[in-house]
Amino acid sequence: MKNLLEVSNLHVYFETPAGLVRANNGLDLQLEAGGSLGIMGESGCGKTVLVYTLLGLQQPGKIMNGSILFKGRELVNLPEAELNNIRGRQIALIPQNQSTALNPLLKVGEQISEIETALKIPDTGLDNTKHLLAELGLGDIHSVEHILKSYPHQLSGGMRQRVLTAMALLAEPDLLVADEPTTALDASTRTTALNILKKSSSKTSLLVISHDLPALKILCPKLAVMYAGRVVEYSDTESLMENPRHPYSRMLMKYQQSAGFLNMPLTGFESRDLLGDDKGCSFALFCPQATAICLKEIPQEVCLESGRVVCHLYTRNGVQTC
Repeated sequence: MKNLLEVSNLHVYFETPAGLVRANNGLDLQLEAGGSLGIMGESGCGKTVLVYTLLGLQQPGKIMNGSILFKGRELVNLPEAELNNIRGRQIALIPQNQSTALNPLLKVGEQISEIETALKIPDTGLDNTKHLLAELGLGDIHSVEHILKSYPHQLSGGMRQRVLTAMALLAEPDLLVADEPTTALDASTRTTALNILKKSSSKTSLLVISHDLPALKILCPKLAVMYAGRVVEYSDTESLMENPRHPYSRMLMKYQQSAGFLNMPLTGFESRDLLGDDKGCSFALFCPQATAICLKEIPQEVCLESGRVVCHLYTRNGVQTC
């Protein structure tokens, strides 16, 4: 199947008073058209930077190198006017925090009308939106009309989540990106959010950024693990969960299980110093299987039967790089 999205050797750096932060540092990623891909990793690994870079919103970060092909079109250095034609229309984002993503001073219907105007969606008097919200489980049309006349603070977290999803789906985008969709949600609202995204995946390709393993298992048949700005392992989700190949993936799964999956614990290696000199494997200082080469040389991606892994363990065992 043809790839909808191809990210190759992406480097996004931020200049800070402490030095240069390599937020995305040689990141490679592919998503098939009509597919669903999950990305997991601890806070600070570069997941959200990737999301905003796809939309050309990574400022003040700078794209130092790499390529982002979307539907065969290069997005890096694309003029702002052309990016505006992609944002919302072709790539839509469900932001991380539903409690702050909506404007508290405008009623929901007014905000949706603004989105329709900005995306140049034909005016149907909110009829399409009413039906979309009803499909997302917000009740009959009468109930939806009440929601459209409400302010965000008058809605529950689950309702706001569905409103944001409806807004993202208004233009029928080719790619829907959900950034930490279950963060800070209670059990009931979390289930609602997952059902919404699962239903949405029948209409659009889905990229889910999350540390919630059970959620990723429900939503995404493919899974990528990020560490220190790079994808270190990629495989089908069940294989990666049951038999992770990268030492970091193994430790991540172990800590996830001990935390009951829903809360990412501090492991002691989660905030790898992205201000370093970029020599060797980024995980080498924490890896129980590291050798001298891990400290000196950046590992290459290795193709295995179950997927791909970036680790010297497999090159020194005679496996060829991709």
